[in-house]
Amino acid sequence: NKIGLKDIITLWRHVETKVRAKIHKMKVTTKINHHDKINGKRKTAKK
Repeated sequence: NKIGLKDIITLWRHVETKVRAKIHKMKVTTKINHHDKINGKRKTAKK
């Protein structure tokens, strides 16, 4: 049962892509939440 280097690279790339997508999603969510907080503060300040 020998796994080739090509298979390992393919598997690693797949995992890396998934991890990157997850991190990107988290960053975007944080950005949106932060943006909403700033907007919320501005809105309440105007009132």
